[in-house]
Amino acid sequence: MKADKLKKELLKLEELAPCYLYISTSDSVLEDRIESVKKFLKGKINFDTDFKIFNGAEEIDEGEFNNYISTPSLFSLKKIVVIKYIEKVSASLQKKVINLISSNGKGSANVIFIITALKQKFNPALLDAVRKAG
Repeated sequence: MKADKLKKELLKLEELAPCYLYISTSDSVLEDRIESVKKFLKGKINFDTDFKIFNGAEEIDEGEFNNYISTPSLFSLKKIVVIKYIEKVSASLQKKVINLISSNGKGSANVIFIITALKQKFNPALLDAVRKAG
């Protein structure tokens, strides 16, 4: 019985879209969305190794980002990458994220992106990639 319940939870995690984009003019609304995602994922992933927040308001180390997304998870089916304030992220990193989302899971099939923006002033190709990803 417990194994069936665990299997159902894992299936739900597998069914998540590869990317979610939250846009709001309120920072607190965006923080609430991230907290909701964390609550949903509780017990489904290992937060120590498979959940990472990259803050666009601070400089994001692209090497660290690349290393995180390219390292397979040992403890969970999916890794979660939260990118806060995508509008403040460098153009090169925005393009990388767009390519990862657009690649339809090739190379990032085990990664789910949660992206937040205070303004809709980011690369419009990102919005298109998110729409196409589902």
